[in-house]
Amino acid sequence: MARLAERKAAAESEYDATAAKLWDEYQLTVSQAEEVCVEFDSLPALRAQVADLRGKIRALGNVNVSAIEEYQEVKARYDALRVQVEDVEGSKNELGRMIANLSAQMREIFTDSFRAINENFGRVFTELFGGGEASLVLEDESDVLSCGIGIRVAPPGKVIKNLEALSGGEQALVAISIYFAILAVNPAPFCILDEIEAALDDANVVRFAQYLRRVSDKTQFIVGKTTSIAKLADYYTRQGKRVMLAAGDTFRAAASEQLEIWADRAGVPWSRPARAQTRRRSSLPPSSPPPPAATTWSLPTPQAACTTRRT
Repeated sequence: MARLAERKAAAESEYDATAAKLWDEYQLTVSQAEEVCVEFDSLPALRAQVADLRGKIRALGNVNVSAIEEYQEVKARYDALRVQVEDVEGSKNELGRMIANLSAQMREIFTDSFRAINENFGRVFTELFGGGEASLVLEDESDVLSCGIGIRVAPPGKVIKNLEALSGGEQALVAISIYFAILAVNPAPFCILDEIEAALDDANVVRFAQYLRRVSDKTQFIVGKTTSIAKLADYYTRQGKRVMLAAGDTFRAAASEQLEIWADRAGVPWSRPARAQTRRRSSLPPSSPPPPAATTWSLPTPQAACTTRRT
């Protein structure tokens, strides 16, 4: 009996130790362990399987007990960023549609304006050159907003393959033709043309002035060029018309002297304001004789008068 009691006590002690081990290592009670317990045929085989599982668990390394909380934080951030990305992609698509619509409208407006400017360019070129043909050509009609624009001109009696073959005056007249072609499509009430005709010869200056007169009913022009005024004075003088050159109050001293030289060359009278005379006298050295007084002419019924004023 004593031996049985010892064996019973040993079994109870082993049972308590096993129950404590279940709780310490697996957080399982005896009843929970009985529910998940599986039947086995061989204890050594079961122990080998347990040892294998323990080896795999050790291979996993340390377990991050905060993985669930970190996952929730990362998922919340991911959801917020995904919403922002979707918003950006939506805005991008909307901008793409707006750009496409604007590009289509720009192509339409540019095509219509280019066609009108091209027609006016041919007409203005013919008027300024006294004949010939001219046109503007798109280098790539499939991409009118980005392609270059070619200029084809054929002055009267010439075959031109390159604009560089034109003289400086002809190139300037081509540029003036393009400018007036654009101005015919989009007229402005007021224009200041400074040095635009500097490279033109006498005949072309006359054509330029005549064209300005024809279009001056829609646009007011101010031409700031002493040389051109003098060329026109010489042209009208050779036609037997009375011409006088007059310098304005705001004329620079150098420009006033240039106007005097051109007046002498053309053989026409000219007038300088008293303020300009005073400035010129003050610029001379004390020993220099006073300059001759400028002649003031009164033309009650002039056939032509050329007046220049630099602004």
